[in-house]
Amino acid sequence: MDDGELELRLNEATVEQEAIGPVLEAYRGRVERMLRLRMDPRVVGRVGVSDVMQDAFLEIAKRLPSYLAERQEWLAETGATQGPGEAERVDGGNGHADPTAPPPEGQAPDSSKRGPMPFFAWVRFIATQALAQVHRTHLGTLARDAGRDLPIEGGMWAGHGASSMMLASALLQSGISPSGAAALEEQREMLADALAELSESDREILFLRHFEQLSNREVASVLGLARSGASVRHLKALKRLQHALARCGMSFDPEGGVRLSADPPGAGS
Repeated sequence: MDDGELELRLNEATVEQEAIGPVLEAYRGRVERMLRLRMDPRVVGRVGVSDVMQDAFLEIAKRLPSYLAERQEWLAETGATQGPGEAERVDGGNGHADPTAPPPEGQAPDSSKRGPMPFFAWVRFIATQALAQVHRTHLGTLARDAGRDLPIEGGMWAGHGASSMMLASALLQSGISPSGAAALEEQREMLADALAELSESDREILFLRHFEQLSNREVASVLGLARSGASVRHLKALKRLQHALARCGMSFDPEGGVRLSADPPGAGS
């Protein structure tokens, strides 16, 4: 769905909420993919992705009027023609600062100017909240039995960001051959240790770009960055990932996933 149609639907939904239906339906597959990637395997047998999806979309329907009202108020106050983050987060060549752009370093953001989240970022955020609630319910101290299958130490999927184990699992499934997968499984702990050297922000932006398959523009919206800042951060994180994997005798091709080197460390032992 292009920006023009999204804007039209959001404006129509201010008057008639049902108009947003096609937008939500278009996002359904992407939200489901995010949930499948981020759901802790310890709860998969207890709660299905479809259950989390249902909870998330019910919450979206409940909060939608407030979101649309806030967006409409922001448009009226700023004189913008598109919602926050739905246009380029740059000056635009007209000599006026973009009200959706992040504030200068060290300066607190002005929420009155930033406005509501871009719509996709908002939908995704509510879905992550629904997933976090599932994790709290089934992995909390009052539900210890759900955690017996795998140790909780290390945090695996339980946090909000991409952990080293989560990223390792995604890398292990990223387009490698069955024989390569078997070899990589043997190096799972080594891979997770290497990924643990990356910062949480590095792991998160790599996960968003390469496994949730968000565009640079969407990553910028989710992380609250300018597009140029998101792009630079992604390239630096990708470089650090390659360095970390090289020490394990691996490499990462964004188009084809993880590859083992011809003679990975420990191969002769």
